[in-house]
Amino acid sequence: MRSVIFMCAMLMLTLPSASRAAHLISDDASKPEVIYFFSYHCSGCFALNQYITLYDETNAEVAIKRVPVFSDGSKWEQGAKLHVLLNTLPETRDMPAIQKSKLGFMIIGMVSDEMETPEDYHNAFLAAGINVSSSNFKLAWSELGVYLEGAKYILEQAGQETQIKTPLVRVSRGNSIQWVSVNRESDNPGIDFVQRLNGAVK
Repeated sequence: MRSVIFMCAMLMLTLPSASRAAHLISDDASKPEVIYFFSYHCSGCFALNQYITLYDETNAEVAIKRVPVFSDGSKWEQGAKLHVLLNTLPETRDMPAIQKSKLGFMIIGMVSDEMETPEDYHNAFLAAGINVSSSNFKLAWSELGVYLEGAKYILEQAGQETQIKTPLVRVSRGNSIQWVSVNRESDNPGIDFVQRLNGAVK
């Protein structure tokens, strides 16, 4: 399990240390740990994307870790695989968060029903204007299963605390935990979400 968590750390799907990973609690109690549960197939996540990515980029002291929500064999697994590839391929992993998120939503919107084989995913990147080399893609694809297992582990642990419905954010500092979800009754759910997330982080 330690190796799975370590691999996830490289992807930024992670939790800080394997010793406390079962509780999803960071070892550094002085800083909040923020985990964003999302899917590229979630319309609410699409609507919230501009708000949460801008919040992420304008708050340097907060590192939002994104975990894709999916189950094996589901349509949402495509989005999870895409998220992993965006964060592991050399051609995309260093993109700004907002650009990477827009790219993920765009690819899913264009070709999600056509992505089954590795070649389908590679062609989707090429169709989106990202010239991913075959060798880089093959390497990233070969490591895909490890990252997805890490994400599933995080989802299983989080599911012991609450029902995971996207979009959802978990904020923890030491033993204090707050869950932030979208208030669809708000006049502006995106701004309301970010305000409540900021209150939980502060």
